[in-house]
Amino acid sequence: MKRRFYDLLLAVFLLLATAFQVKAQTPPTTSTAGNEVWYYIQCLPRSADLNAKWLTGAAAGEILTNTVLAENAEEHLWKVVENGGGIALVNKKFGTYMNADQTPYPTVAIAESKITCVTAAPATALKLESYVDQSTSGVPGGFYLVNLDAVAPITNTANASVTFQFYSAGSGFNSPINYGASAPNKNSAIKFMTPKQILADAIAAAQKGYDNSSEGLNPGQFTPEDREALIGSIEAARETHDAAATTNAGYITATLTLNSIFAQFKSQVILPELSSDNNEVWYYIQGTRPENSYMTAPAAGAGTQVKDLPVIPDDTQLWKLVSNGDGFAMQNKASQEYLQTDFETGTNLNTQSAMPTSALRFITSGETFNKSYRFWIENTTSSTPAFRLHAGGSGNGWGLMNWTGGANDNCTWLFLSEDEVFRAELLNVKTKARAVYDASIEGDEFGQFSAAKRTAFNTILTAEEAKNMATMTQEELKASAAALNTAMENFVCNSDLTTLSSVVKKKWFRLVNNMSGTGYASNKAMSSNGRTVEQKFTYEVIDTNSDAQLFRFELNGDGTKATAIVNKSPKVYVGADGKILDAAPDVEFEITSLDNISFWIKPVGSDPLHAAASGVEILNWNSGAGSASAWRFEYVSSEDITDFSEAYLAKRVQMRAKVNAALEAVGVQFGQYTAASVSALEVVLVAEEAKDASTLTQEQMKNGILAMDAANAVGLVVNTDVKLLKSSAVDKYKWLRLINNMSGTGYAAGKAMSSNGRLDGEAFTWEDRDVTSDAQLFRFELTADETKVAHIVNKASGMHVTVDGLISSTSTAGNDFEITQLGAGCSFWIYPTKIDDVTDPENPARYAPLHAAYDGSHIVNWEAGAGSASAWLFEFVIDEASSVKDILSNQYKVRTLNNIITVDGVENFEVYSATGQKQNHKAPLMSGVYVVRVNNYLQKVVLK
Repeated sequence: MKRRFYDLLLAVFLLLATAFQVKAQTPPTTSTAGNEVWYYIQCLPRSADLNAKWLTGAAAGEILTNTVLAENAEEHLWKVVENGGGIALVNKKFGTYMNADQTPYPTVAIAESKITCVTAAPATALKLESYVDQSTSGVPGGFYLVNLDAVAPITNTANASVTFQFYSAGSGFNSPINYGASAPNKNSAIKFMTPKQILADAIAAAQKGYDNSSEGLNPGQFTPEDREALIGSIEAARETHDAAATTNAGYITATLTLNSIFAQFKSQVILPELSSDNNEVWYYIQGTRPENSYMTAPAAGAGTQVKDLPVIPDDTQLWKLVSNGDGFAMQNKASQEYLQTDFETGTNLNTQSAMPTSALRFITSGETFNKSYRFWIENTTSSTPAFRLHAGGSGNGWGLMNWTGGANDNCTWLFLSEDEVFRAELLNVKTKARAVYDASIEGDEFGQFSAAKRTAFNTILTAEEAKNMATMTQEELKASAAALNTAMENFVCNSDLTTLSSVVKKKWFRLVNNMSGTGYASNKAMSSNGRTVEQKFTYEVIDTNSDAQLFRFELNGDGTKATAIVNKSPKVYVGADGKILDAAPDVEFEITSLDNISFWIKPVGSDPLHAAASGVEILNWNSGAGSASAWRFEYVSSEDITDFSEAYLAKRVQMRAKVNAALEAVGVQFGQYTAASVSALEVVLVAEEAKDASTLTQEQMKNGILAMDAANAVGLVVNTDVKLLKSSAVDKYKWLRLINNMSGTGYAAGKAMSSNGRLDGEAFTWEDRDVTSDAQLFRFELTADETKVAHIVNKASGMHVTVDGLISSTSTAGNDFEITQLGAGCSFWIYPTKIDDVTDPENPARYAPLHAAYDGSHIVNWEAGAGSASAWLFEFVIDEASSVKDILSNQYKVRTLNNIITVDGVENFEVYSATGQKQNHKAPLMSGVYVVRVNNYLQKVVLK
């Protein structure tokens, strides 16, 4: 009966909780002589795991401090009064004013900038600016306290004025600081709270904690009794809140009581079990970065960083907890090694064979997954140094580290049994798949999904969602997750750039950040709102009525890149660095798909456009899918173009520039445009240039644009046959110059790879093009199948280019180079095929392409696209004699047996037909005349 009562009570509570939401912060009432309204001023915490602090008054000359809330403490109470056209804050206990006249930091030292109380009203009047918490979809969270003359609204450093930084818990400051000329952030924000509002916040927090909990015996769950005790305490607090007779002291007492019970509730959470000799309990330990990854011991053993990887599963992902002093240690099943815990903060964590000195403990966090609480893993109070297990940073895979910064910064962990982990994984996949489908828009525009794709995906999704995970076997759980993952991989939006723009319509898109979860930029729209030319574009909550959030794209002649990104109102342009410009920048933007729905918007030669956390502005930063560098293209509307005059003339100019550039690179050599493709493009252009644009009708200009676009769509053809890199004559070398094709005036643009001034073992360099320098000339020897480059040899030094761009007497063993065309242009990657097994043995990957590094002017491995310092042009220079000699009969002995040619004692030799075609000398050859080449020696052989 008791259980049914609590079930019924819970249902009522959940209905009440929906309506019982803390309302958005409203401005505090200004007190007058006949109406004094007193507030507690809460300094917002930096993160969810930190307690809020309360602004505490003092007598004149004393410094304000942040301290915990206390009952009947009038030093916590403040009123807002008029002062010089603005406001001032007055403390109830001391009757003193918060001093707004102090010179701000960094003009003076922090010690001199700590805010004091004064007996008289300060000369500096203040005002309140609303604070919007970027992580809560634009819900106002409080206010900034700024000088009366501050520009409003405060949006970035450029128009910020003096703000008061109130330094919440964990910042290392107990006194508020007057901090000037800074963009305000959460650490500057305050909330004006009545005792009743404080209790409402406490009830909402406890209710959320209850709703996110569950009954059970697994780590992170609670007993029925503990949950019943909490929900009963929440109801008692709610009754106090709603009672008309409750005094301010009563609200504070109820708040302190509920906070204490909620803290006690979390301390009763079921913890992961320690193993013993007779009872081993193994766990998968799920982190938060990357999403749904698990702590994985290194296959290489001790001394290698522990990684965060997707479920494998195998014993490298199973861990047990063993007793260690007054706490525990973590031991891996596969290696039997322990996680390091004896290192300073900021240290990457490996495994070790010995039991660590520092013991660990669990602390219940405020984060949950599937109604199970996650834990912080920290050192016990008796252990040093300070330790908090953190999911690590970027690099060659995420990895564990000790990081004692923000506790909610990827520092919480979920413990799952072997039976639970696959249900958790399937739940993750289902949740993600449903979110992907629900967010998809049906249509044929860029960024939308076709009806057929949505139907196919929904069919699979609905079928898998209908299955009961509780009764599924481990194999069935895996199969269901695999089916959904495959469906998501195939559920790709329209990424055809030609649909991003139209000759006859202006298409408007909203650029929405696709940061995962509730990240600071998630679902925020790029916007020009409140910004002017030369300031940065910003991002903000989606406003369907805002033209400042709408953009259109103008494409280049090939339809492969955007030449301009135009904001609708005001009509301004997006710069390569995220600035607002009054004209299109001299750079193109690559629109590169990151996953099924998000894209990079990448200025050629720069990092992609990125929504920065600091300053709420757009800048350049290189992150992947799910990051603030990922953008969704939400089609909004189109409008017909009626005047084609400007577009027609611009298209002719654009196409003439393309043809002229192509004419300079036309020919029969590798990397050059074919004459036929250039001629076909020029014929169409010449026909349009012969027309008098002033006499053309709108329809004729539109048709002219369409004709030039059609010719561009056919495109220019580049000679990409790798065989063209070598001379067609067996006794000649073809020498080429490698020119970096970085766009614009980039640091490596037009520079030539060279051996000039470098020694054996040093890296090749890049320098200004010098037509007299043999140090800038290279020849290319092909693999036996003539599909790749086996050796790249420098003319001046006679040395080879190694896999990592070094000068060497020999090529790197086991490496060839793939010459890969970048886009449809004349530039190429010189991409090593060798596996890089040094930087990350657990995740082997190929070396990156040869790249002209900014620092040191040398060649390194780095992968970037067309228009970057990883892109190279192959400039043919000369065919010249290779100085080969006849083979001396007493030096080499050539034999033939069964039409197979061999050379005594020589493995590496080449056989060519009489017409110069390379042959497979290990296979029988047809009768005829052949040339055998050994190093620089030749001999003719006749097979009968």
